[in-house]
Amino acid sequence: LLAHEEDIRSKVKRRMASNLGAYRKLLEYEGSPHRVLSCEGGWTALIQSPRLAGEEELACGLLRQEGIYVHPGFFFDMEKEAYFAFSLIVEPQDAEVAAWKFRAFFDRYSQISN
Repeated sequence: LLAHEEDIRSKVKRRMASNLGAYRKLLEYEGSPHRVLSCEGGWTALIQSPRLAGEEELACGLLRQEGIYVHPGFFFDMEKEAYFAFSLIVEPQDAEVAAWKFRAFFDRYSQISN
């Protein structure tokens, strides 16, 4: 395993960069209410979104309605709402699907809220 460390590390870094790029591309479009925060290490990307409801309610809604699992920002001691943590190590196609579903969920939720 140690003999393959550099190869594995390189693949993980590429996957993480690809997923971060996908989150930015799909969630930070022109006029988007979402913002992908700068990553300072770790395996997650933090997404700032409109506070249409409490983070826990939104995270549970995302799981029930869209089948995607994100951590609410309070798991990461974020002082304000609404932030969500997305995995950077999932398969790239899964990251893209999750970003599209997240975006669609918020689009629907904001229409209901207005």
